Amino acid sequence: MTFLIQDAMKNRTRSIYRNLMFRLLAAALFLSVLLGYATYLNELSQMQTGIANRSQLGLELIKLETLRLLEAKVGSPESPPVQQAVEFLAANLPRAAQGQFAVLLIQDAQRRELARFLAPDNQQSPVLAEKLLQQGLRYPAKDFEFGDAFNLTDTPDIPIAAVVSDTQGKAIAYVNGVYVLSEEAVADMQQKTLRAVLLTIVLILITIALVYPFIKGLVSRLSHLTLQILDANIDTIKTLGSAIAKRDSDTDAHNYRVTVYAVRMAESLGLEHKTIRKLIKGAFLHDVGKIGIRDNILHKPGRLDEVEFSVMQQHVMHGLDIVHRAIWLEDAAEVVGNHHEKFDGSGYPQGLRGGEIPVSARIFAIVDVFDALTSQRPYKQPFSLKDSLAILHEGAGSHFDPELVNRFEAMAADLYACFAHQDEAAHTELAKITLQYFQGDLGEMLSDQEAVL
Repeated sequence: MTFLIQDAMKNRTRSIYRNLMFRLLAAALFLSVLLGYATYLNELSQMQTGIANRSQLGLELIKLETLRLLEAKVGSPESPPVQQAVEFLAANLPRAAQGQFAVLLIQDAQRRELARFLAPDNQQSPVLAEKLLQQGLRYPAKDFEFGDAFNLTDTPDIPIAAVVSDTQGKAIAYVNGVYVLSEEAVADMQQKTLRAVLLTIVLILITIALVYPFIKGLVSRLSHLTLQILDANIDTIKTLGSAIAKRDSDTDAHNYRVTVYAVRMAESLGLEHKTIRKLIKGAFLHDVGKIGIRDNILHKPGRLDEVEFSVMQQHVMHGLDIVHRAIWLEDAAEVVGNHHEKFDGSGYPQGLRGGEIPVSARIFAIVDVFDALTSQRPYKQPFSLKDSLAILHEGAGSHFDPELVNRFEAMAADLYACFAHQDEAAHTELAKITLQYFQGDLGEMLSDQEAVL
């Protein structure tokens, strides 16, 4: 069985390697995107700083020109001085490499429009102006405010608002505009972002190449240790169960058969793997508490008297005490502590009734009695299959769960033919069952390793 588990371990370990590589590559992609986005935001921030500086310069020129025109009382109602100033500056300021204002709306302190400028060489200027008005103009208390890009064009168009103050710091005008980045500026941002992403990918791939062999070796060692732990745990329940069975009846075949019978019955009920693993442990260790029963009572050939039977009943509590001392054996307690309970509540140690008894214990009670009936013991000959089933049927509703008895009767003949009086067949079958169901524990252990990695 160890070789079968080793093969399962190798397959699971290969799966871990694949998952590990996938996670590392996914981390590389995530970090690359994250760094690329951070680079983009940094470039955008730097560009906004440049835009702010350029806007401030233009606004200062507009303010000075407006003040000069107002003091000189230049202009007419049809052509107000601020409009003249804006048009003059727009016509004479050189176009920046980063971009230009496509829209400028200037209002006085009472929020009356003083001037409006739409860049003649930008076809989207009217649309951008309409979008700016729909969004709502802003009136910052000082300095500049940037809004979210409209993205109405192929290049980002960024709303900007600013206050124009006189020499005493009093607001005399507000400017709202849309600054459109140039194609060259956008291309430069994209190139820098791409370079950052590629550099990140290269660095992470180099890191993976250096670290992966170490992690792979660590996983291999952890997997080997996990295999040893699982093997040791399985050997523990076999050794304990076999030791008690041999002390009780000079053979451990009973434990193998009842475990196989119980698992096949549980499978027919569609029980989940976790419950079946509990059943396997409990079936093999069901009488482990008999180690605490004196030989004169355990091996008494005749019927036990009331006092002796009371002592024998204590093997259940001894068994619970034993399995609770090991974390891996604790879930065997369902069967160890309840396999002598009866469906009508007349069993021990708690007198549980019906559905109060765990299903694993109800299953085991049936297969335990069936195997005891069909097996030869020092004090009796084996019963036939027919007589054994008749006894089970008679105990349905009192000793046994009647629905489970009916389920077992339908499969008993096949199980009897395959495993009754065939100890080696039961050993081989249990090895397969253990591999099938304790691969789940193995998978959980290795999944914990994956989670850590």
